[in-house]
Amino acid sequence: MLLPDVNVLLAGLRSDHDHHRPARAFLEDARSGSTVVGLSDIALMGVVRLVPDADLAALALEQGAELVTFDRGFGRYPHLRWRCLLED
Repeated sequence: MLLPDVNVLLAGLRSDHDHHRPARAFLEDARSGSTVVGLSDIALMGVVRLVPDADLAALALEQGAELVTFDRGFGRYPHLRWRCLLED
């Protein structure tokens, strides 16, 4: 399962965001692809208000999910599986 963070969701929704194209492409592919994509309550709430990275990392670890983000800082969390869309 892939678990996009709030930054990916916001970028996918806002055409004026610097990372709109890769985020939108990821979300469109996720919608039509065979890989399961989870939308956490935490990330969805973050669309309205930002959620601490530690909470999202903990959720991804708890669910055995791979976190999808633009934030390379998630590398600081041991055992977290994560993907930076800027590196794909």
